[in-house]
Amino acid sequence: MEHMKAVSRLAILREKENLTQRQLADLLEITENTVANWETGRSSVEWIDRVVKLCKIFACTPEELIEYVADTKPVKTDSLAEIRARLNPPKSVSVNQQNRDQSWESRAH
Repeated sequence: MEHMKAVSRLAILREKENLTQRQLADLLEITENTVANWETGRSSVEWIDRVVKLCKIFACTPEELIEYVADTKPVKTDSLAEIRARLNPPKSVSVNQQNRDQSWESRAH
């Protein structure tokens, strides 16, 4: 028996629905690059093939394979101070600059 390979038909289905790769990516909350990789075969479709096989084994739909439950993982939110610190990291001051500053301060007094 000839070995069969799973090949994505995503581009055909997407175009049939008049969706761009960007629109599909937005709907899936993924990058446009991921969609392009799926369509061109640069990224494996093995996981889709496994879902198809699972559906055949259990005589079910993909929706019946999974259940959506509340995500109980706490969402980490940074404080405003932490965000500002990342946006404005402290400036490193060179030893030469420190010496010039000290020299200026001593002359000013």
